Amino acid sequence: MIAIKPIGRSLALALVLSSPAASVLASPWCAHTAGKLATSTAVLSPVGSLHALVISARFSDESGSEAAEFAGDLFDEDLPGSLTHFYLEMSRGQFRLDGTATRRQYASSDPSVSYSASGVGSIGDFARFAREVLSAADEEIDLATFDNDGPDGIPNSGDDDGFVDFIFVLTRSIPTGFFFGEATGISGLGLDADLASDDRGSGGGSIRIRRDAHEDGPGGVLLRGSTFRESVGTMAHEFGHALGLPDLFDRDFTRQGRSLDPRDDSAGIGFWGLMGLGARGWGDRGGPNPLCAWSLGQLGWIGVDNANLVTVTEDIDNAVLDDVNAGGLVYKVPTSDPTAYYLVEHRARGSSYYERDLPAEGILIWRLDLRQTSNDREESKAVDLVCADGLYADAGFPLGADASPQGGRDNLDFWAFDERYAASRGGNAGDATDVFDGVRFTAFSAGTNPASLPGVSVTRIRRQGKAMVADLSLGDRRRAGVIERDETWGDTVEVVGDIVLPAGRRLVIIGKAVVLFGEDRTRSGEDADLSELVIGGELSVFGGEEPIPFTSAAESPAAGDWGGISVLPGGRLELRNAVIEYAVTGVSAKGTGKPLVMEKVAIGRGSGNGVILESTDGVHLLSKVSVERMAGGGIIADGGGRLRLVESRIADNGGSGLVRTGGFLQIDDSELVDNGAPGSEVQILLGSGVFGSVVGNRLRGRGGRGIVCEGSGEVLIEANILSGHAVAVVSRAAAPSIVGNTFRDVDLVLDVSGAPLPPQVRLNAVEGSQRLVVNRAAEPLAAIENWWGSDADEVIAAGMSGLVQWRPFLSFDPRLPLDFALSQNFPNPLNGSTTIRYTVGIEQLGEGEEEVTILEVLSSTGGLVRRLLEETAAPGDFSAVWDGRDSGGVAVASGVYFYRLRVGEVQLTRKMLLVKDRP
Repeated sequence: MIAIKPIGRSLALALVLSSPAASVLASPWCAHTAGKLATSTAVLSPVGSLHALVISARFSDESGSEAAEFAGDLFDEDLPGSLTHFYLEMSRGQFRLDGTATRRQYASSDPSVSYSASGVGSIGDFARFAREVLSAADEEIDLATFDNDGPDGIPNSGDDDGFVDFIFVLTRSIPTGFFFGEATGISGLGLDADLASDDRGSGGGSIRIRRDAHEDGPGGVLLRGSTFRESVGTMAHEFGHALGLPDLFDRDFTRQGRSLDPRDDSAGIGFWGLMGLGARGWGDRGGPNPLCAWSLGQLGWIGVDNANLVTVTEDIDNAVLDDVNAGGLVYKVPTSDPTAYYLVEHRARGSSYYERDLPAEGILIWRLDLRQTSNDREESKAVDLVCADGLYADAGFPLGADASPQGGRDNLDFWAFDERYAASRGGNAGDATDVFDGVRFTAFSAGTNPASLPGVSVTRIRRQGKAMVADLSLGDRRRAGVIERDETWGDTVEVVGDIVLPAGRRLVIIGKAVVLFGEDRTRSGEDADLSELVIGGELSVFGGEEPIPFTSAAESPAAGDWGGISVLPGGRLELRNAVIEYAVTGVSAKGTGKPLVMEKVAIGRGSGNGVILESTDGVHLLSKVSVERMAGGGIIADGGGRLRLVESRIADNGGSGLVRTGGFLQIDDSELVDNGAPGSEVQILLGSGVFGSVVGNRLRGRGGRGIVCEGSGEVLIEANILSGHAVAVVSRAAAPSIVGNTFRDVDLVLDVSGAPLPPQVRLNAVEGSQRLVVNRAAEPLAAIENWWGSDADEVIAAGMSGLVQWRPFLSFDPRLPLDFALSQNFPNPLNGSTTIRYTVGIEQLGEGEEEVTILEVLSSTGGLVRRLLEETAAPGDFSAVWDGRDSGGVAVASGVYFYRLRVGEVQLTRKMLLVKDRP
């Protein structure tokens, strides 16, 4: 007799297939407690043999006493489809599961309704049912004869462990709520403690039945078995749990009381493996289906002790894959991510009875994610079939139109219990186009849909007789899709689809790397034809002796072959010593507040703009950057950030050289040359909200305009050289300070309109221009102390239009070096008159209030003898004559005198000697 003891409810449900119509699956899930898929605990050994007991059971309100006729065939090893035959074949002879089935049925104490849960989501009283049936069976069956796990092969002989090896409790029916909802089985017997029977072991103690969480595995399973095929499929699946295998389908639908949103439902691996939906066979035509490659490997059944499991350590061309069920090899393909790898197997119909309904023959590729523990989330499965027909965002193949080679879903993912949803999304539990058949589906790489993880590929898949052949690569240089972990590139990489670097990830490109961009084979992103590099994380590029090229992979490259480098909000870019060519846009950034640094970067021969900075904040530095021969403009930037362009060259582009709105700008020591169509180009355009400086640059045009300020703020335009423009500087309601520039061979130097006016126009030099300033504003423009190319008033006046205050003007070219100097008078000693020469330099002219030049003669004691001049200071070389008389016109006596030159607070003093002739 079995001592029936109370048990708790801390158990793991195993939900088994009921008997729906062939087109509809109903509650096929097993919610099975399992740890990480890489390890197993509390499991039976997958090597050796086990003699199981099958107890047929019924509820007290069901009639009949005899077990089903098919029960006697369950362990017929010569019968394909039996439980023994299945496990002998799957284990490659390493494990034998046979057993004995009772001839009669054992009844529970109560009718079925008393065991069903009273509320939705509650667990039924199946544990009580199991104990009652086991107790009834123990009255007639000597359970000691089923303890035969010792080496001598004799039951209860003293070398056995005192536990029944394994029990299948097989019911005729399962009422709703018996386990959980519509579930029809459990991977266990509902026991949280070992159960002792009335039968004695050879050592004197009771023969026991293991608790569900026993370290050697559960003592049995409880399930429905109404037909032979259903029974074998279900028993095989549940016994798989006893061997340590987890469910490989999505269990959430049943766990959530059948209320799961169909978008969150899926088939897991579907019919492609026993631990998925394979217990009932393809299309519900009868199972079981074989174990998938991963399940076989977990049990050591890919050949004897996984002898046919080959880990790829280098590229293999022409790898031969025979049918895995005929002894074919399975290849394990590692990736750069230590938590992920692939298994590649060949499945065919001819070698195994259990593949008789296989929808197609060819290669199956499995992706394993060691970070996951189940297949409950279709977006991150632990064991995922790579369906050859692709991943899509909107629906499965062939309905899907929005390809998403990495982040999309396949037909298995779009399957759901909601039949209308599944049908509208192309969802199914497996079909012929899941297989890489070597005819229609011949490759799996970064450039295919579905896409592989970086660096690995399975390509040139083809048939060779009964075998399949493929090339397996660990060094595939093609890349596309999301970069899921930090990476470093140091060799050639061919981009065959959009590469996305998400937030929190860093990509470093160094040394002799070459980045080639081909067509977008994944058909993803904003432009389905063009590959691009999208940065949401951090991209750092450090060229070595040679710059790192980002260029077209085409044999005959052309502008616009690829999209360019695009920085998303929050992204960060550091480019040092790189070349970007043949893109649409070289570099674009939108909404980022992170620094963008480009140093020694050449951008050119593209079909769009060189650099676009849109609504960006932060500090952006472009140093020694060249943007040349782009069909669009050179640099376009807006936003409140700070942009510095230093020692750079923007030349020969189809649009404006540099366009800036909305923030700080500093351009130093750079060239902006021949940008835009001849006659209409603009080298620099400064718009609303711009402030900063444009200093020490060279601008050249072929007509058109040099610098245009439209509504800009305080911008210092200083020490630049502008040449070849129709209009050198345009100021429209702007406030640039135009100081110390050189205007050479321009048609018009300055065109001013609107308010405010430029606060300073001074110390500029003009060469070869007759039209100087046009002021269209109602207020006068101050443009003093400039060298207009002539010292003739009438020439300068002819070049002015509108209200322009151009006097005083420079009478010399301010670019000439001038020092503040006071020369020795001549002659000296003097007798009569003497000439004093002096120089006033630019540095002596302060900004703001006008300075005054004063030249005076002083006595030997410092007293004023005569002020020779007092006038507004201007730079240049000057002279004055002293006739030896004081301020009143009286001749002074012979002796030593001093003369002093003063400009503002700066002064110089020299001594001279006056010697008169004696009368």
